[in-house]
Amino acid sequence: MVERRDRRIAWLVAPLISFAFAPVAAAAPSQPAVCDAAAFGVAIDVGHTGTHYGALSAHGKGEFEFNRRLAQELVRKLRDNSFDRAEMVIQTDADLQKRARALSSRRPNLMLSLHHDSVQDKYLKTAELDGQIRTFTEGFHGYSIFVSRDNAYLDDSEKFAKLLGAELLAQHMSPTFHHVDQENRPIYDATGGVFFYDGLVVLRQTTAPAVLLESAVISNPEDEKKAEDPLFRDRLTGAITAAILKFCDIVTARSEPQATTGTVTKPAAPEEQGARK
Repeated sequence: MVERRDRRIAWLVAPLISFAFAPVAAAAPSQPAVCDAAAFGVAIDVGHTGTHYGALSAHGKGEFEFNRRLAQELVRKLRDNSFDRAEMVIQTDADLQKRARALSSRRPNLMLSLHHDSVQDKYLKTAELDGQIRTFTEGFHGYSIFVSRDNAYLDDSEKFAKLLGAELLAQHMSPTFHHVDQENRPIYDATGGVFFYDGLVVLRQTTAPAVLLESAVISNPEDEKKAEDPLFRDRLTGAITAAILKFCDIVTARSEPQATTGTVTKPAAPEEQGARK
């Protein structure tokens, strides 16, 4: 009787033991979004113009020349990374509304305006520099990133700005905060060096996620030297490209269908991206 009962208990328990120790099939990992770079439009705005050249460097060179050179190198690097719709946009006059319309007409998924920085006049000094009398600054150096809270695609503008700040920090570049002290620009992300510049037309009126980068304070001789250094610019354009790739991943993931089909859809047009007013 006991032996028969033991056999019956073993018969009942055995399947439970087998089930408990059976290998569990691993859940299929979700596939990361793959940036559809060829379909992703990037408009690179060259800040200022040949005649309205912006800031002056410590050695008297106009900012526009720094901006154009950096834009050329960035577009080349983006196209090397399959961003076939990366385009440099140069404005020939100082009409900022026209500039915003020209950028918007490209229907980009992202607009990045490239600039080089200076300081207010009272922080400049006139003294001898490399054997000549120059006007320059000391003590202010680094990059700044700006977004406008009046841009129709503020959510995505902020996302890209933070990605860009993170990539610049990864290249051991540091933000400058003189725009806070000198111009009362509100801080959005202190770690990454992202600030609000609401009234800036190129950020406010361009109908796409829009970010402006001041990559160096060229009125400072040390930052001017960096901006002239091809190796520094290569690191800089590499950081920008890495941020654009990550932002493209975000846009691509958002535009993918819920069901996994193994295909990648075209990134959403700017009007379909995350807008917030």
